[in-house]
Amino acid sequence: MRYRIGPNTLDREARTLTAADGDVHVEPQVFDVLCYLIEARDRAVAKSELLDEVWGDQFVSESALTSRIKSARAALGDDGRRQDVIRTVHGFGYQFVHEVEEVDDRPARDTPGMGRAVLPSFAQPLRGRNAEATELVELIRGNQLVSILGPGGMGKTHLAVEVARRVSASSPLPAAFVDLATIHDAGAVPAALVLALGIETGQRQDSLDAAVEYLAAVPHLVVLDNCEHVLGGVAPAVARLVAADNAVRIATTSREPLGLANERVYRLGVLPTAADELDLATIDDNAAAALFLDRARLIDADVVTTDDDARLLGELCMRLDGLPLAIELAAGRVAAFDLPDLLAVLDRRLDVIADRSTTRDHRHRTLR
Repeated sequence: MRYRIGPNTLDREARTLTAADGDVHVEPQVFDVLCYLIEARDRAVAKSELLDEVWGDQFVSESALTSRIKSARAALGDDGRRQDVIRTVHGFGYQFVHEVEEVDDRPARDTPGMGRAVLPSFAQPLRGRNAEATELVELIRGNQLVSILGPGGMGKTHLAVEVARRVSASSPLPAAFVDLATIHDAGAVPAALVLALGIETGQRQDSLDAAVEYLAAVPHLVVLDNCEHVLGGVAPAVARLVAADNAVRIATTSREPLGLANERVYRLGVLPTAADELDLATIDDNAAAALFLDRARLIDADVVTTDDDARLLGELCMRLDGLPLAIELAAGRVAAFDLPDLLAVLDRRLDVIADRSTTRDHRHRTLR
């Protein structure tokens, strides 16, 4: 479903917002807030309802919700004073008040009887990787096979998904995501591909044949995530897919390249940390610090309130080498440790920066 809001078009399926002069960057949670308010526009929505529906069981402060509402207004040209798009219902919540036109004129991308591939979503926005995402979009448009390489914890998956969203939103190619993290047998790669594409294989014995046939009829951008431990299955499957149809695009994330002749390799580096001391005025412009704050403020909205706090955060990000996973895990511990304590324990216990939740993949819960 698409919605027209004045000169803007919001595409829920593609997760894009387009203005008269081009695409508008909207962070994932801001987009989810917008969608929920638009669909409930016949009534005022309580703050508690928004928090439950958008964030679920995850604890989020009202200040974080207020920040997302401010960003949602800005994305649609509402400065918050006029409130002609999103109105604040004081003491209660918010209501979407602008006129909305529902548009459902885009032809379906799926072949009848076949499932729709879905990209994963992330609780936090992609931080500090816009330049890399822009480069990768252009690489994928010009090459059938692009491999995003880097060590564990670099944020390859999140970046690949964001790139896939952008490519899919600006082209006829739908995106499919194949999670190989839990696949231990290289021979199971074609079956994982078929499952992600939602293909009904019927009596066919060869899953790869089914995927090749389907993608020839409905070309996709296929993201194969976490390939390094099943390269022996990924490489021949990808070789078949790209040889069968020039319209298909493949993006892989891995610690090692596939070793195919037409493979374009993109090596992902760490987030830049503060070259100079940070302060409150510059902290949001630093990719590593901004990533920390996105996660930490969900737990403690006042984790950084002074220039001294900002300088400590800059030092912490440098000590963590700008590694996104390390920064996110450290941010998740602000309920137990303040910034000086986090710096103090880094040398003593690697397991201090760990995620105790059961929702994160096991391989992303600690730096070990």
